[in-house]
Amino acid sequence: MANFEGDNTLSTAEKFYQRLNYYINAFPEGASSLYLKPVRDFQYAENALYGRVNDNHNSIILNISNNKQIQSTNDTKKDLFAVNFVVDAFEALVQDFQSAAVRGKLYPQDSYLYDIKAYSAYDSPDTMYANYISSLEEIFLNDFLSESRNKRILDFGTFLPVFFEFIKQINTSAPYTKTGFISSNFCGPTISGLTISISDLDPSDDKQKSEFLESRNFYYYTEFLKKHGFYITKQRPWEIVADIASPFMLQYANNYGMSSKEQILSSFYQRAGGSDIENLKRFALSTYNSLTLSRKFVTISKYGAKKRVCRKPVTRNFLEDKYSMYYWVDKYIDIRYAEQREPKSAGEVTSLRKEVRGLLPTKGLKYVLSIINNSFSGFANYEGSFAQKTLKRRSVVENKTLKPTY
Repeated sequence: MANFEGDNTLSTAEKFYQRLNYYINAFPEGASSLYLKPVRDFQYAENALYGRVNDNHNSIILNISNNKQIQSTNDTKKDLFAVNFVVDAFEALVQDFQSAAVRGKLYPQDSYLYDIKAYSAYDSPDTMYANYISSLEEIFLNDFLSESRNKRILDFGTFLPVFFEFIKQINTSAPYTKTGFISSNFCGPTISGLTISISDLDPSDDKQKSEFLESRNFYYYTEFLKKHGFYITKQRPWEIVADIASPFMLQYANNYGMSSKEQILSSFYQRAGGSDIENLKRFALSTYNSLTLSRKFVTISKYGAKKRVCRKPVTRNFLEDKYSMYYWVDKYIDIRYAEQREPKSAGEVTSLRKEVRGLLPTKGLKYVLSIINNSFSGFANYEGSFAQKTLKRRSVVENKTLKPTY
């Protein structure tokens, strides 16, 4: 195995070389290579969205009622959870290691792959998103709100144009809605409930990866993972991910009435976005009221004279009375359109606005949000994308009609 020396202390050029060295040589492709299974590159194209989007490229979130506590953890004081059938598969994996150890098949001095324990697992997308939005609020108040913009805000009505100007600027490089956040690089794969880490090694340190890959028990690790339907994450080989299309993993899912990947995605997960407009209103209100606390007064010039204006906080009732749902839906369309990199023409967006305005009174907000997000769905796997071209080339090389996993 090649020497892997990459870490974040290196120069840009050397770090690039070392990262490439690991990417190519850690799991080299070939007929007898472990790369074929169970290793998977979860940073490549659509793979990065595994467990976070469904087959229609809509962002999804796990229904946590399907979670189960992991018993085999490195810290008994820390409760870890994952999807119920994934936990069952993991506990069976742990038992296989214990059985192999008793029979003397494992090297007992192995620091990583002898006594298998879970170090981390499911993370709440609600918590991740709340922290993310809190950071955006701080950026608005401390960086975006220049002196000229600050003077434009006298009350909540004059605050909103500045607020949406901020979101528009954010959308050039980052999402604002929870729907956009879930399918972005700002959100981790652990929200899927399909991922369990058996170590807390530093993923930026390739030397630690080398030590893990050179484990005397690594062969058994890969064999047991295949047996139970897990992938190895290529960039974090101590991180395992349930392959929900694997017949081995589906054996565990069958105990919960799930017999296919499609059934798991439709039954265990739900479409994200149902709370997007409520979140938008809540964070607009929170940001404005935070502004009234930190900068209560603003001095403006009017008719040649200076005037000191006191900004007053507003209540949720004021917001509901003053601004209709049509207003927020229109703003939401603008945000999702920007987040998805303007996937439709301006004319199509205008038609969408008219359509949802007509549907809102009779079909309700949840239905309207699904219409909007269906219109703007789609990620890397579109015609002409790098993922599509690569898939077509692989189909020719392997003489198969390959389809995207998502």
